[in-house]
Amino acid sequence: GRAAPALASAGPGGSGPGPAGLLELLLRERWVRVAAELSGEALSLTSEPPPEPAEAGGLGISIKGGRENRMPVLISRIFPGLAAERCGALRLGDAILAVNGTDLRDATHDQAVQALKRAGREVLLEVKFMREVTPYIKKPSLVSDLPWDGAAPQSPSLSGSEDSGSPKHYNGTKDRKVIPLKMCFAARNLSMPDLENRLIELHSPDSRNTLILRCKDTATAHSWFTAIHANIMALLPQVLAELNAMLGANNATGSSKEVKHIAWLAEQVYGGRQQWRPILMAMTEKDLLLYDCMPWTRDAWASPCHRSDLWPLPSLQSSKPQLPQPTAPARALLE
Repeated sequence: GRAAPALASAGPGGSGPGPAGLLELLLRERWVRVAAELSGEALSLTSEPPPEPAEAGGLGISIKGGRENRMPVLISRIFPGLAAERCGALRLGDAILAVNGTDLRDATHDQAVQALKRAGREVLLEVKFMREVTPYIKKPSLVSDLPWDGAAPQSPSLSGSEDSGSPKHYNGTKDRKVIPLKMCFAARNLSMPDLENRLIELHSPDSRNTLILRCKDTATAHSWFTAIHANIMALLPQVLAELNAMLGANNATGSSKEVKHIAWLAEQVYGGRQQWRPILMAMTEKDLLLYDCMPWTRDAWASPCHRSDLWPLPSLQSSKPQLPQPTAPARALLE
């Protein structure tokens, strides 16, 4: 371990909301504030942790442990933009041995909190890194740890975010997740009840993960949903081109293999109550295909969960409706 003093000046700080606005993300069964930003191909979510002045004492840290827990007083969270993060000398897992000369080695949790709150604007912390307890410090609900897979193999740069286990998280790097929108399914009131009409669901292309966003009101939810859905739809021509290239259907115009349309639908599932689930529909010249998830490979494309033949429809010329000839009295009336 190390023993080093850290000088932190408690003062104003913090980061503002993202340029697109604040939403709430359902993460590990609780709502977390995020700054959401929508680009052409991705939805970026950056956590906006609420301040905890009673815990941080103005320094921008949270602590765990204490004598009653048979643990030293440990730094469990460092808030971006505040004094502790700006000084650059503290990290998660540091045990606070003293505050401005006051020994905290045998302090309770509450005693440590009070000592930090009374420390004033200039604080001298004596700390020691406790590597053995670091795994037991639960990280806050990190947006970057949000499970999300199923991005197209052609888009590795948008397949996720940095490794959440890297030291970057301990150094105050913004907690961020980038969600590629290609072949996601944006829906409302599909898998989660939405009595207030302000939720948005985003289902991953592999159908394994669902992201739930909560807006401040119905109008905001409608605006966000419309924008996300429009961006997903704008990517469909690119998806069709990639699919047809993979299937080798681009060499012959009008090939029966050529994918004409692809879109997500909601399929009703009959259980104890009415339920719905995402289902992907694709159409070629001759087939209607249903998939449980986006088929990015030839093998996946060849294994739909349902296939139906499409019968060719008569042309408009041959099916032009013929008006019945009026009877003699009717013809007279028409004349």
